[in-house]
Amino acid sequence: MGNIFSYLLGEETTAMEASPIFIHLDLNKTILAVDEVKLYGREEVIFLEHWKNEADFLEWAHATHGGDAEAAAWTADLKVSKNEPTLIGYAKEYCNLDAGRKDMMENQLSNVRTDDSTESFWKLVEYLKSPEGLADRKGRECILVFRTFGTDLMKMFNRVDANGHSSSVLKETNANPKIFTMVHEASDAYKAICTPKDLTDGFIQPGNPVPGPKAKGTDEFKERTLQFENTAKAEFAAGGSLMPFLCDLVPEFDEAHNPLAFTSIPKDSLHSIDKLTSVLTTACKGKFGDDKFLMCGIQDNYKPWSRKNWRNGKPLLIDEATVQMFFDDYSFTKSDAEGTYIVAPYDNDMKFIDGDKTSLKAHLGADGDTSGVKSPTIFTAVLNKKGKEDTAVMNPQYFISRVQKNLQSRV
Repeated sequence: MGNIFSYLLGEETTAMEASPIFIHLDLNKTILAVDEVKLYGREEVIFLEHWKNEADFLEWAHATHGGDAEAAAWTADLKVSKNEPTLIGYAKEYCNLDAGRKDMMENQLSNVRTDDSTESFWKLVEYLKSPEGLADRKGRECILVFRTFGTDLMKMFNRVDANGHSSSVLKETNANPKIFTMVHEASDAYKAICTPKDLTDGFIQPGNPVPGPKAKGTDEFKERTLQFENTAKAEFAAGGSLMPFLCDLVPEFDEAHNPLAFTSIPKDSLHSIDKLTSVLTTACKGKFGDDKFLMCGIQDNYKPWSRKNWRNGKPLLIDEATVQMFFDDYSFTKSDAEGTYIVAPYDNDMKFIDGDKTSLKAHLGADGDTSGVKSPTIFTAVLNKKGKEDTAVMNPQYFISRVQKNLQSRV
């Protein structure tokens, strides 16, 4: 007799033969009320997302703090990235003037734990581990994969541990969470601009992150960050991209849990993207418990993407035989020419799935009515937005409802 869940379902043989279901989750502004680059936590992110485009608030802010400055220009300047802390401060002041506004924001903050994680994410984990979640996926194994360009993967697993789910984490031989790393084979154009901090054995690797916006004006920002941005921009204009590989080397971390750069990248540690799901499946084989649920991570590679070439975004194998879901707040959020903006899709033949935003949404978009979508895989996650109740902050069932709907149409 199999485990009790499969036995109750009466579908143990079918479930064992089917491939696992993969749920890829971005971290910042998807399941975490965090902006790692700007060092914002739950209060800053929630107040900013709620009020930055709210007309009555912006009118009040100008009338109260704008002096004689022309309203449109003053407001536009207030919304510039460097002035966001001021905008957030004004928003808090504005809310404190009205009990209704103050209560509304306190209610939103109550849906995000003090570690900046949304309640809707933890409800998703509990659902995927439950008999209901297992039944909804017809007894199939489920692998949840954290995906991030940032340095916060180990910190995310610390949250998982602190919230009582460490037994669901796939482990390395050193007892750390299982984390894979995306690297990209450097072209001549990238080799020409890469510093030793960025290039290892011919591969661009995410260790030694490039300086962020707060370091603008520094020599390192000019020598590394701007060089990557300019090279990615030129590559995008030419319709090009770099070849990504999944690296299975065990990463090391500093005392602050930030990932350290690899000093070497042996070829036998690399897997082509057409092997992405099979590598993850093999790593999890024999490790599932009765709930058939495990979590692991992929450290994505910001440098060749650099917000300038979506084709170097987070690689994803689109395998028609495998049910996958990918949640990211950046999905399909930029110009039509920038496709998915954040996800770099490949087919089983290692061919990049190119296209504009409209065509790729029709092929891969998972939001709304997906009856005509071939592979409804990519979701545009909404953390929090003024006037919207169906967000990751405001709706405790936000992720569950989307996963359930996707499973109903695909499993």
